[in-house]
Amino acid sequence: NHIVKKQVLTINECYSDNLGDQAIAKSLNNLFEQQGYDVIQADYTGNVLNDKSKIHVERSKASIKTKIISLIKKIEIIRLFAWTIKHYKRVNSYINRDIDFAIIGGGQLILSNPHFPIAMYLWTLLLKKQSKGIYFFAVGSGERFSSFDHYLIKKSLSRADSIFVRDRVSQEKIKEEFGVNSIVIPDVAYSFPVSTKLTSERQGGIVGIVDYTVFTRYAGEIGAEIVSEQQYMELWLDKILEYKLNSISLLATTDSDLELSKKFYTYVKSKKLGISIQLIDRLLSLDDYCECLNNSKYIFSGRMHSLILGERFGCTSIAWPISKKITSYEAERQRIVSLEDKSLLLNRALLSIIGYYRDKK
Repeated sequence: NHIVKKQVLTINECYSDNLGDQAIAKSLNNLFEQQGYDVIQADYTGNVLNDKSKIHVERSKASIKTKIISLIKKIEIIRLFAWTIKHYKRVNSYINRDIDFAIIGGGQLILSNPHFPIAMYLWTLLLKKQSKGIYFFAVGSGERFSSFDHYLIKKSLSRADSIFVRDRVSQEKIKEEFGVNSIVIPDVAYSFPVSTKLTSERQGGIVGIVDYTVFTRYAGEIGAEIVSEQQYMELWLDKILEYKLNSISLLATTDSDLELSKKFYTYVKSKKLGISIQLIDRLLSLDDYCECLNNSKYIFSGRMHSLILGERFGCTSIAWPISKKITSYEAERQRIVSLEDKSLLLNRALLSIIGYYRDKK
């Protein structure tokens, strides 16, 4: 006689310093809490909440020992083994909780990078061992995978009960790469909780410059020519002038974006173009960032979740198509226009998972 525990484990980059990741986590938790679930939140790769001071101290002690360790970590199999040893206990402690199933997502978690594939492998392996349900929810896929990452991801996805992806490009990609079927749903940030007090008194707008290294990393994906950092800033300014955005606040959602925003501010000021520009020279909390969106007419950004939050808070969202992820976002946005429909589809997907456990009673 199966009793639904009404407790879910959500696994994503919830403690990342990227506001987009924080928005994803808050949106997913909101969806479940509306259905009366208690949410146990786990960080996918083991980020620690606001642990910046520790990172800074560690970086400043670049001794011979740390250099040797970083050299060893470059050997892929050793690096993955070390990550598993470090995180095994943490992951296992979450899986041993009293839950029916786990949700991995949202966000672009199907990605070839130093930690995502091994994290996915370990989470799914231990969940499967404990016979807990595994669902990927509103995930996105990257474009290219190393052969070892390909193995880890394929194995992980094969353990899932269902896979929900956030756009058609990801659906096609994981079918072609890993031979798995998935269902397309909107990005989970479309369920971000918004208070009903959307303002009508809006002034100016927000520009979210994206770090230059992000541009160079994804330029190949969209067939963009790689230009210098200076030329990259010129491209941003050209767009701002083209769209006639003449009263702007530079507002970053990651540390590296903030560094480039500072350079961009100095550059625009030096041009004396008569643009009213202000720089918010720190990272805001997610709530404060949303408050700024609520007071702005538009947001111009190459960060997907800045654009989605902009939509949620009644801004005009103008996308800079810096990667395949943003072009996919644009395509999906045009496919389902109304925010109500997006919210409805997310709820329907969630209820299909919850219903399965309820019906097993």
